[in-house]
Amino acid sequence: MPTAKGELRQGVNAAFTLRALSLHPRRALPAGKTLLSLFMKENDDRSEQEKQKEKQINDIVKKAYWDAALEQVSSPSPDIQIPRLKVFYHDLFSALKPFISREHPVMVALSSPLSPSSNHLASALNYLILALNLMKSVCAPIHDNDIDETLAKLENIHKLHVPRETLAEEYISGMKFALHMGQTIADDYQSFMLKYGDESNIAAMLRGSAREQEREVIVGLFGQEKISRLWKRWKGSDSGVWTDKLLDVVGSLEPLMASPDLLPPPLIMSRVDLAEAQTLFLGLIITASIRSLVPQLSPGRLSVLYRDNQDALQKEATFTERLWTLIGADPFANDHATTESDLDGIVEEVVSLWRMRNPDASGDTLTKETELRDMTRQIINQEAHPVRELLKKRLLDGLKQRIAQPIIPREKASGPNHISAGRALKPVARLKPSKGFPSDQPEADLLVTGIGDPAFRVHMRHILHILRMVQSWVESTWNDILVL
Repeated sequence: MPTAKGELRQGVNAAFTLRALSLHPRRALPAGKTLLSLFMKENDDRSEQEKQKEKQINDIVKKAYWDAALEQVSSPSPDIQIPRLKVFYHDLFSALKPFISREHPVMVALSSPLSPSSNHLASALNYLILALNLMKSVCAPIHDNDIDETLAKLENIHKLHVPRETLAEEYISGMKFALHMGQTIADDYQSFMLKYGDESNIAAMLRGSAREQEREVIVGLFGQEKISRLWKRWKGSDSGVWTDKLLDVVGSLEPLMASPDLLPPPLIMSRVDLAEAQTLFLGLIITASIRSLVPQLSPGRLSVLYRDNQDALQKEATFTERLWTLIGADPFANDHATTESDLDGIVEEVVSLWRMRNPDASGDTLTKETELRDMTRQIINQEAHPVRELLKKRLLDGLKQRIAQPIIPREKASGPNHISAGRALKPVARLKPSKGFPSDQPEADLLVTGIGDPAFRVHMRHILHILRMVQSWVESTWNDILVL
């Protein structure tokens, strides 16, 4: 159990890091990287003399091979060029096979017969570029610069109209690099994969470690007895499930990031995720309330009203997302505050849509537009506006009911013991096995009356996923506290 401040800070950082890697790998890792890249490393302990001797022998053999390959690839005869390109397609497939799914579109293309093309060499260069990008997604970061340099050269030559011979030379140079890099990654990868399997197993191991690290840190901060006491106080004495209380907090207007006391110790590590859900929830309620002033039209009504006016149909289709952007409901936006300028923009969006739907409105048009402006501003500014309150209750009730039940899947969908190889995570936390994570399973859409716009379903799905993720995490990490 950490005691000193430095150790405690280190433990907290480790818990957050492992939790982020477990639940949000795309956000926690560099762009384009996967969890596998954390455990790749170079491992060549041979002496320089041994390496040089092997290199001299290989250079002689390889030069003869690549000279022949260049001659075939640059040949104007398809009968000579295409068989060699097929061999290279197979080579790339074999190089990627250990760590890329065979169902990946690039893998499918590399293992399929060559598609008809007016320039098979240019097509081959394109697939080489795609293959190198896949290699970069799983390789150790030490290899990134080399891959980026090769990609830059290939992408540049791909854009230019160069002679076939020049294109062939660059292609062969790129293939040499790709096959060498594929072997390097495979060497890094082989011992790890023989023990541990695929990326889902890595995620499972990280989750097990993150749970252990979180408990160690939180218990170190509060103590087991205080955690139990604070949990009971937070949950209350009623017989309801704890997720009902959680949703009441998320549905409140008190910002979670500014009010850490709203959550008990077992939920502290989930505060950022819950704040994201809170931002989405509030944005959804306000946007849906405004949408009620100009409800979504049925496809038949749109067809009658606009006929073939594509601009009008596009404005109708994107109206909700434009409101969403102006309201600032994106939790990753730099500034969530709705400015006066944004407010004016929201009002004008509503009025503009009404005008477009009522081009032949009678003399009371000005009165109607004034009413729409007033109602829009009231919805935004009045936290207890009747429409907002109604939709908030409906959404909260729907979420509470759904979260209290097992996941309703949209589709039907054991980790290893420990990790002993690869790049160390600092501070080091022991890696434990873990079962699959329930919230990984895609869930059926939540349908709420008054929030039926297709754009709303995407955001409700996002909220539901966050809540399921937190629910699964807390129940698996703090099950002994939850049953109190």
